[in-house]
Amino acid sequence: MAVFNDHNIDQNLSLEGIGMHDNESLPFHVLSDSDLTAYLADHEQNISNTDNNSLGSCMEHISHFNVDNMPDDHTCEYYDIDKFNRMQGSQVTEFDLLHLNCRSLNKNFDKIHDYLALINHNFAIIGFTETWFNDNLNPLVHLDNYSLIENHRSNKRGEGICLFIRNDLTFTKRSDLSLFNDSVESLFIEITVPNSIQKFIVGIIYRPPNGPITDFNNHVYSVMCSTTNEKKDCFILGDFNINTLNDRSSEFMVNVTSCGFAPAISRPTRISNRSATLIDNILINSLSSKYSTITSGILLTDLSDHFPIFTKGKNISGNTPTKKSNIYRRHFSNTNIARFTERLSHTSWDHILTESNTNEACTKFYSKFTEIHNDCFPLVRSVPRKSGKSPWVTSGLLKSIKTKNKLYRSYIRNPTTPNKSKYSHFRNKLNHLLRISKKEYYHQQFTNNKDNVKGTWNLINDIMGKTNPSTQSDSIRTRNGTITDDLFWGSCLQISSEETVLY
Repeated sequence: MAVFNDHNIDQNLSLEGIGMHDNESLPFHVLSDSDLTAYLADHEQNISNTDNNSLGSCMEHISHFNVDNMPDDHTCEYYDIDKFNRMQGSQVTEFDLLHLNCRSLNKNFDKIHDYLALINHNFAIIGFTETWFNDNLNPLVHLDNYSLIENHRSNKRGEGICLFIRNDLTFTKRSDLSLFNDSVESLFIEITVPNSIQKFIVGIIYRPPNGPITDFNNHVYSVMCSTTNEKKDCFILGDFNINTLNDRSSEFMVNVTSCGFAPAISRPTRISNRSATLIDNILINSLSSKYSTITSGILLTDLSDHFPIFTKGKNISGNTPTKKSNIYRRHFSNTNIARFTERLSHTSWDHILTESNTNEACTKFYSKFTEIHNDCFPLVRSVPRKSGKSPWVTSGLLKSIKTKNKLYRSYIRNPTTPNKSKYSHFRNKLNHLLRISKKEYYHQQFTNNKDNVKGTWNLINDIMGKTNPSTQSDSIRTRNGTITDDLFWGSCLQISSEETVLY
C-alpha cells in the first residue's frame, strides 16, 4: 500500500501562466495567440492542442485587467489544528474563505461546529456544498455572528449549496451570476469593503458528478468573464468534480487561466485508499500587491470524505488595519431587573407629584427614572467572541476530538492497517460518547425548564437552529406612524400647553 505524505504527492498545479509579462493593461500583451499556446505548452502537458481561437476570443474580456501570477510567498499546504492555529491571528481587514463538501450539513453540523471552535479563527465566509437540504428538511444549523443564504433541490435528495457570511460584511445577492439546474449549482454575492468604494464578488459552485460538463464550463466561463469585465476581484469556491491533477489541459483549466484566474489549492482534497484527487478548489482573479500575504491550505480532518480548503488574504482594503471600535451593551439579567424593581418601589416620587408644572414634572420624572435605570443596568463593554463549542462538549471530549484528528492525520499520511484500526476504534468510541453527552445535556435542560414555557421553546429553537432576535426596541409602531424614544419624551414634555397638577 502506498504511503501518503506531503512529499510524495506534491502535485503542484502550474500557476505561472497568469500575468507572466508585466503590463498596466494586458497580462499577455506581448504574446500572439500562437505564442501564448506555446508558452502554456511548456507548463501544462498536452496544452498545445488547445483551440487558439477560443484563447484569442477571451483576450478581449481581460484587456483591461492586470493580473499578476501567484505571489512567491503563496503556499498551499496541509494543516492540522495546531499548525493552523500557529498562523498569525486575524486582523480587522483580513478576508478569508473556507469551503467543505459536507455531504449533509444537518447530519454533520455538530462535528463541523465543534471543529470550527478548535481552529482559532472567524472566517469571513464559509461555504458548503452537498448540504442535502430540501423542501421538507429546513436547515437546522446556526453559526453565531453569521448570516446564512442557501439554495437546494426541490425534487430530489442530495446536493445543495450555502454560504455563511460574517455579520460585519455588507453584501447583496448576485442573481445574475447565480444558476441552479441539473448541470451546475451556483450562488454569488457582492461584498462592499468597509470604509471603501471597493467591491468584490464571492461565489460557491457545485457540479453534480453526472451533470453535462459542457454546460458547467460555459457557466463558469461566463461568470469569470463577467467579473473581469466589471473589474472586480472574484473568489469562486466549491467542488467542481473535475480532477485537475490528472487533466490540467482540460477546457475547464484553460478557461480558468485564460480569464486571468488562478487555483489557490494545488494538492489532493479527496483521498481514499485507492485514489487522491483534486476536485475542490478556490479560484481567485486578483493576487495583486494589496494582498500582503496569500496563504491557502487544506485542513486534515474527517468531517467528510472531502477535506476543508481555505485561503487567507490580508488587508483586503489596502489600508492599515485599525483597531475595532468598542461596543457597549446593558445586561438585563434577573439580578439587575430585581434590583431595578426594588429601587423603583423605594424611591420617593413626592417632589414630582407635588409639582404644579406639567413639563417640569415630566422632566424630573424622566431624570430620576433614567438615573435609576442607568445605575441598575450599567453599560458594559462587549467583547466579540467567536462561536464556541457545543455546550455538551466537555473539556475532556474536546481533548479527545483533537486526539482523533491526530490519529486521522497519521492514518492519511501512512494508511496502514494498524493506523486505520487505531483511528477507527477511537473515532467510533468518541462518536458514541458525543451522542450520549448531547442526549443527556438536552434531557437535563428540558427537565430544568419543565415549568418554564419560554425556556422550553428556547431549547426547541436552539435544536432547530433558530435564534431569537433582540426584544429591545427604541420605537413603537402605531397606525399613525412610528414613535421614537425622543419623540415620546418630547410629547411628554408638551402634553399640555396649560399648567396642570399631577395626581
